[in-house]
Amino acid sequence: MKRLLLTLSITFVLLNVVKADLGAPTIQAICKVTLNDNKIVEGVISFGKGGYDYNYRPSGFCFIHSENVYQLNLFSFSFVKFTPNNYGAYRDGKSKLFYAENQNIQSYPNSTFEFKESERMLTKSTEMKEGYKLQDNMVLYMTIPLHLYVGIDSEKQMINVENIKSVELLRTPSKEWISKIDSARKKLIEEQKKDEWMDYMEPVWYHEIINDEKQVTYLKQFFNLH
Repeated sequence: MKRLLLTLSITFVLLNVVKADLGAPTIQAICKVTLNDNKIVEGVISFGKGGYDYNYRPSGFCFIHSENVYQLNLFSFSFVKFTPNNYGAYRDGKSKLFYAENQNIQSYPNSTFEFKESERMLTKSTEMKEGYKLQDNMVLYMTIPLHLYVGIDSEKQMINVENIKSVELLRTPSKEWISKIDSARKKLIEEQKKDEWMDYMEPVWYHEIINDEKQVTYLKQFFNLH
């Protein structure tokens, strides 16, 4: 009887762990864009969608140099601040800057198999694909929806990359942005009380976790290096 109870207890715990595992969380950040005329625009950007894929696909910026050599600068924990004119080739007019909008291609990776009969060893190699739409305008989301995820149902502002002096991820956002996030969370809690939200995980915010070394180290592993 004791064994049966123990088995049931373990099964119950495992089922709840599985139910609670919603994958890697989406990461969002308050972003400050300073224009060449020193005007400042603030909004929200995403480091990429979370979920079971465990692979962030962030947007960012891309330089196209001569002979179609590209240089990606994507949103990540190491992005911090991007100043286009710090790059000599761009400053000298020898490269073109684009906003690289990740298309979040969620297709299965290409797979190749190799079987070594002598070792009876089958190996599988995969290659993930990503697509970036190169645009003249950067996207900033200006509102936070009820579910907290910025995207198609958020008000957005387009900023021409030629007008950008710098782009910075804010460790300490303004009280206005903190208030917007808190207000959205409170509304979400009220909605969740009315109806059970299944398989929902709130996005995490850059300014709330950037000083948490353990969490940042954990989330870093889900970024592809370019």
